[in-house]
Amino acid sequence: MLEAIIEELTSFEQMVDPKSINPVKLDWNPSIRDFQGYHISVSTPAFQSSVNSGNFSLLPSKLQTQLGNLYLTLDDCKLYNDQALNFYSTPIFSFSNDQNVVNREATRICTNFNDKISKLRGQIKEILPKLESEKIDKRYSKTEWV
Repeated sequence: MLEAIIEELTSFEQMVDPKSINPVKLDWNPSIRDFQGYHISVSTPAFQSSVNSGNFSLLPSKLQTQLGNLYLTLDDCKLYNDQALNFYSTPIFSFSNDQNVVNREATRICTNFNDKISKLRGQIKEILPKLESEKIDKRYSKTEWV
């Protein structure tokens, strides 16, 4: 279970790496009325499985809290991603005669999305070494869940 979460977070880390070929980041281009950049598309089966199986409770409580917060940030990223993808069907985009209102709303979505991606990047960087350490500790203590 811990291996799967580490692998899941490592793939997320690569996806949100600002040095990657296609870094996850959104910008609004008002001249073409469109988002530019790369969206995020993720699922979290390792985390969900650990929670559903009860194995998540085997982690130290501080690590549970940090990991839970990280996955809440990821959910926020997905929420803003969905807002960007669905923006074209909103009344603001479809019916607003004021382009400033459209630009302001689209920019808000981009700013929130990019801020959450930045936060996620920091959370992953902080928690991966802790999970690796916990994995080693659990192996030596002969628990079953690693």
